[in-house]
Amino acid sequence: MTAYVSGAVNPQSGFRFSGKARISDLLKQVSYDESACPGSAALLRNSLKNTQEKWKAGILYDIQALQFNARLSGQVALLAWLQELEKLVSSQPITGRLPAIYINPHGNESRPADNLLLEPLDRLYVAACSRELNLVDGKLVHVAYRADLTLNKLAGQLTDHRWQQSGYVWVVHPDGAFKRVKAGYWQHLKLYPGDGAFIFRPLKKELLAGLNQRFNFELARWLSTQVVPGE
Repeated sequence: MTAYVSGAVNPQSGFRFSGKARISDLLKQVSYDESACPGSAALLRNSLKNTQEKWKAGILYDIQALQFNARLSGQVALLAWLQELEKLVSSQPITGRLPAIYINPHGNESRPADNLLLEPLDRLYVAACSRELNLVDGKLVHVAYRADLTLNKLAGQLTDHRWQQSGYVWVVHPDGAFKRVKAGYWQHLKLYPGDGAFIFRPLKKELLAGLNQRFNFELARWLSTQVVPGE
Protein backbone atom coordinates (compact mmCIF):
# COMPACT_ATOMS: atom_id res chain seq x y z
CA MET A 1 0.00 0.00 0.00
CA THR A 2 1.29 3.47 -0.90
CA ALA A 3 0.45 6.74 0.90
CA TYR A 4 1.72 10.20 0.05
CA VAL A 5 2.74 13.47 1.70
CA SER A 6 2.75 16.94 0.16
CA GLY A 7 2.75 20.61 1.12
CA ALA A 8 4.99 22.17 3.76
CA VAL A 9 6.82 18.92 4.61
CA ASN A 10 10.10 17.24 3.77
CA PRO A 11 10.37 15.05 1.84
CA GLN A 12 7.31 15.28 -0.42
CA SER A 13 7.06 11.71 -1.54
CA GLY A 14 5.17 8.43 -1.57
CA PHE A 15 5.80 5.72 1.04
CA ARG A 16 4.97 2.01 0.99
CA PHE A 17 3.38 0.42 4.06
CA SER A 18 1.77 -2.79 5.21
CA GLY A 19 -2.04 -2.94 5.41
CA LYS A 20 -2.02 -2.10 9.14
CA ALA A 21 -0.12 1.20 8.93
CA ARG A 22 -1.62 4.26 10.65
CA ILE A 23 -1.38 8.04 10.33
CA SER A 24 1.46 8.04 12.89
CA ASP A 25 3.50 5.71 10.64
CA LEU A 26 3.22 8.20 7.80
CA LEU A 27 4.10 11.14 10.07
CA LYS A 28 7.31 9.42 11.16
CA GLN A 29 8.57 9.55 7.58
CA VAL A 30 8.53 13.35 7.28
CA SER A 31 9.37 16.59 9.05
CA TYR A 32 7.33 19.79 8.92
CA ASP A 33 8.76 22.77 7.06
CA GLU A 34 9.21 26.08 8.89
CA SER A 35 6.33 27.53 6.85
CA ALA A 36 3.84 24.86 8.01
CA CYS A 37 0.68 26.21 9.61
CA PRO A 38 0.02 24.73 13.08
CA GLY A 39 -3.04 22.50 13.12
CA SER A 40 -3.51 22.58 9.37
CA ALA A 41 -2.49 19.02 8.50
CA ALA A 42 -5.18 17.16 6.58
CA LEU A 43 -5.61 13.57 5.46
CA LEU A 44 -7.07 13.41 1.94
CA ARG A 45 -8.83 10.14 1.13
CA ASN A 46 -10.15 9.07 -2.28
CA SER A 47 -12.92 6.94 -0.77
CA LEU A 48 -14.61 10.08 0.62
CA LYS A 49 -14.83 11.96 -2.67
CA ASN A 50 -18.16 10.47 -3.82
CA THR A 51 -19.80 11.42 -0.51
CA GLN A 52 -18.43 14.94 -0.74
CA GLU A 53 -19.70 15.24 -4.32
CA LYS A 54 -23.20 14.56 -2.93
CA TRP A 55 -22.73 17.13 -0.12
CA LYS A 56 -21.72 19.73 -2.67
CA ALA A 57 -24.65 18.93 -4.97
CA GLY A 58 -27.06 19.19 -2.02
CA ILE A 59 -25.76 22.60 -0.97
CA LEU A 60 -25.96 23.92 -4.54
CA TYR A 61 -29.53 22.62 -4.82
CA ASP A 62 -30.48 24.47 -1.61
CA ILE A 63 -28.81 27.67 -2.82
CA GLN A 64 -30.73 27.48 -6.11
CA ALA A 65 -34.00 26.95 -4.19
CA LEU A 66 -33.20 30.04 -2.08
CA GLN A 67 -32.52 31.98 -5.29
CA PHE A 68 -35.91 30.94 -6.67
CA ASN A 69 -37.64 32.24 -3.54
CA ALA A 70 -35.63 35.48 -3.66
CA ARG A 71 -36.76 36.06 -7.26
CA LEU A 72 -40.39 35.42 -6.36
CA SER A 73 -40.26 37.90 -3.48
CA GLY A 74 -38.30 40.50 -5.45
CA GLN A 75 -35.31 40.50 -3.08
CA VAL A 76 -32.70 41.66 -5.57
CA ALA A 77 -29.85 42.15 -3.08
CA LEU A 78 -30.38 38.73 -1.52
CA LEU A 79 -30.49 37.11 -4.97
CA ALA A 80 -27.14 38.71 -5.90
CA TRP A 81 -25.63 37.51 -2.60
CA LEU A 82 -26.87 33.96 -3.20
CA GLN A 83 -25.48 33.99 -6.73
CA GLU A 84 -22.04 34.87 -5.33
CA LEU A 85 -22.37 32.06 -2.79
CA GLU A 86 -23.25 29.63 -5.58
CA LYS A 87 -20.10 30.66 -7.49
CA LEU A 88 -18.01 30.16 -4.37
CA VAL A 89 -19.31 26.66 -3.57
CA SER A 90 -19.12 25.65 -7.25
CA SER A 91 -15.47 26.67 -7.41
CA GLN A 92 -14.39 24.78 -4.26
CA PRO A 93 -12.66 21.46 -5.03
CA ILE A 94 -13.60 17.97 -3.92
CA THR A 95 -10.68 17.09 -1.63
CA GLY A 96 -11.64 13.88 0.15
CA ARG A 97 -10.50 15.48 3.38
CA LEU A 98 -11.20 13.76 6.68
CA PRO A 99 -12.45 16.72 8.74
CA ALA A 100 -11.74 17.30 12.42
CA ILE A 101 -8.97 14.73 12.68
CA TYR A 102 -6.19 15.90 14.98
CA ILE A 103 -2.82 15.28 13.34
CA ASN A 104 0.17 15.75 15.62
CA PRO A 105 3.46 16.37 13.75
CA HIS A 106 5.26 14.28 16.40
CA GLY A 107 2.95 11.30 15.93
CA ASN A 108 -0.64 10.41 16.74
CA GLU A 109 -0.05 7.57 19.18
CA SER A 110 -1.29 9.71 22.09
CA ARG A 111 -4.71 10.10 20.41
CA PRO A 112 -5.76 6.59 19.32
CA ALA A 113 -9.21 7.73 18.15
CA ASP A 114 -7.57 10.00 15.55
CA ASN A 115 -4.72 7.65 14.64
CA LEU A 116 -6.64 5.95 11.85
CA LEU A 117 -5.53 3.11 9.64
CA LEU A 118 -4.24 4.31 6.29
CA GLU A 119 -6.03 3.46 3.06
CA PRO A 120 -4.33 3.01 -0.33
CA LEU A 121 -3.47 6.36 -1.96
CA ASP A 122 -4.17 8.38 1.21
CA ARG A 123 -2.36 11.70 1.15
CA LEU A 124 -1.19 13.81 4.06
CA TYR A 125 -1.27 17.48 3.09
CA VAL A 126 0.29 20.13 5.33
CA ALA A 127 -0.59 23.73 4.43
CA ALA A 128 1.83 26.61 4.69
CA CYS A 129 0.61 29.51 6.83
CA SER A 130 -1.67 31.68 4.71
CA ARG A 131 -1.71 34.63 7.15
CA GLU A 132 -5.36 35.08 6.21
CA LEU A 133 -8.83 34.49 7.59
CA ASN A 134 -11.57 33.57 5.11
CA LEU A 135 -14.89 35.41 5.49
CA VAL A 136 -17.75 33.81 3.59
CA ASP A 137 -19.94 36.81 2.82
CA GLY A 138 -21.61 35.56 -0.35
CA LYS A 139 -18.23 35.63 -2.04
CA LEU A 140 -14.99 34.76 -0.25
CA VAL A 141 -13.23 37.72 1.42
CA HIS A 142 -9.70 37.41 2.79
CA VAL A 143 -8.73 39.32 5.93
CA ALA A 144 -5.17 39.62 7.21
CA TYR A 145 -4.61 37.18 10.07
CA ARG A 146 -3.49 38.46 13.46
CA ALA A 147 -3.00 36.21 16.48
CA ASP A 148 -4.85 38.74 18.68
CA LEU A 149 -7.91 39.02 16.42
CA THR A 150 -10.90 37.64 18.32
CA LEU A 151 -14.19 36.52 16.82
CA ASN A 152 -15.87 39.40 18.64
CA LYS A 153 -13.73 41.91 16.73
CA LEU A 154 -13.98 39.97 13.51
CA ALA A 155 -17.79 39.92 13.61
CA GLY A 156 -17.70 43.67 13.07
CA GLN A 157 -16.00 43.11 9.69
CA LEU A 158 -18.83 40.91 8.38
CA THR A 159 -21.50 42.75 6.40
CA ASP A 160 -24.71 43.02 8.44
CA HIS A 161 -27.26 41.70 5.94
CA ARG A 162 -30.88 41.63 7.09
CA TRP A 163 -31.21 38.02 5.92
CA GLN A 164 -28.47 36.78 8.26
CA GLN A 165 -28.70 35.95 11.95
CA SER A 166 -26.83 38.50 14.04
CA GLY A 167 -24.91 37.53 17.17
CA TYR A 168 -23.71 34.17 15.80
CA VAL A 169 -21.10 32.93 13.37
CA TRP A 170 -20.02 29.53 12.15
CA VAL A 171 -16.29 28.92 12.45
CA VAL A 172 -14.44 26.24 10.49
CA HIS A 173 -11.02 25.85 12.08
CA PRO A 174 -7.83 24.94 10.15
CA ASP A 175 -8.05 21.32 11.37
CA GLY A 176 -11.55 21.00 9.86
CA ALA A 177 -13.51 21.17 13.13
CA PHE A 178 -16.54 23.46 12.88
CA LYS A 179 -18.99 25.02 15.33
CA ARG A 180 -21.68 27.70 15.66
CA VAL A 181 -20.62 30.23 18.31
CA LYS A 182 -21.78 33.56 19.69
CA ALA A 183 -19.81 36.52 18.41
CA GLY A 184 -20.12 40.29 18.64
CA TYR A 185 -18.73 43.26 20.50
CA TRP A 186 -21.16 42.63 23.36
CA GLN A 187 -20.02 39.05 23.93
CA HIS A 188 -17.64 38.33 26.82
CA LEU A 189 -16.38 35.02 25.44
CA LYS A 190 -13.22 35.63 23.41
CA LEU A 191 -12.35 33.06 20.78
CA TYR A 192 -9.34 33.22 18.49
CA PRO A 193 -9.80 31.61 15.05
CA GLY A 194 -6.70 29.89 13.68
CA ASP A 195 -4.77 31.03 10.63
CA GLY A 196 -6.80 30.05 7.57
CA ALA A 197 -10.15 29.56 9.34
CA PHE A 198 -13.44 30.04 7.46
CA ILE A 199 -16.08 32.23 9.14
CA PHE A 200 -19.63 33.01 8.07
CA ARG A 201 -22.81 34.41 9.57
CA PRO A 202 -25.75 31.97 9.28
CA LEU A 203 -28.86 32.64 7.23
CA LYS A 204 -32.01 33.31 9.27
CA LYS A 205 -34.33 30.37 9.90
CA GLU A 206 -37.25 32.31 8.40
CA LEU A 207 -35.41 32.40 5.09
CA LEU A 208 -35.05 28.62 5.22
CA ALA A 209 -38.76 27.96 5.90
CA GLY A 210 -39.84 25.01 3.82
CA LEU A 211 -36.26 24.31 2.77
CA ASN A 212 -33.38 22.44 4.38
CA GLN A 213 -33.21 23.74 7.96
CA ARG A 214 -29.73 22.22 8.21
CA PHE A 215 -28.43 24.50 5.46
CA ASN A 216 -26.02 26.47 7.68
CA PHE A 217 -24.67 23.26 9.20
CA GLU A 218 -24.24 21.70 5.75
CA LEU A 219 -22.38 24.75 4.47
CA ALA A 220 -20.03 24.61 7.48
CA ARG A 221 -19.52 20.88 6.95
CA TRP A 222 -18.69 21.48 3.29
CA LEU A 223 -16.15 24.19 4.17
CA SER A 224 -14.58 21.77 6.67
CA THR A 225 -13.51 19.62 3.70
CA GLN A 226 -11.48 22.48 2.26
CA VAL A 227 -7.81 22.29 3.16
CA VAL A 228 -6.04 25.44 4.30
CA PRO A 229 -5.14 27.45 2.25
CA GLY A 230 -6.55 25.12 -0.42
CA GLU A 231 -5.07 23.11 -3.24
